Amino acid sequence: MDRGFVYYAKADGSDIRQVTGAMMTPNGIGLSPDENTLYVAETDTGRLWSWEVLGPGELRQMSWPSPNGGRLVKGFGDYTRFDSLAVTASGNVCIAALSSCAVLEVTPDGTHSRRHPVPDL
Repeated sequence: MDRGFVYYAKADGSDIRQVTGAMMTPNGIGLSPDENTLYVAETDTGRLWSWEVLGPGELRQMSWPSPNGGRLVKGFGDYTRFDSLAVTASGNVCIAALSSCAVLEVTPDGTHSRRHPVPDL
């Protein structure tokens, strides 16, 4: 299976670079309201990752045991597949959960989460 990455790109295309290590099916990306934290959801692992933004195209990389340089914010124990995310004005991360027919809302530190059921897969 090919791995995915997160890239930084300037709007004019003059700079495009890889900013994360390899990820398993990344699908969903967003910035915190203060633009100091980047969030990425992985579909097949059901994990939410974050990185501290140091500047344009520059993220703080975590060392081992992080497989991709990010901080694990939240992993769900059941089979939850993610499909995109959004960050609320208050900073919570909302992730579409394909397999559980819901939107999962996670606090930035990952300590609390809420499930918001939706009527259709």
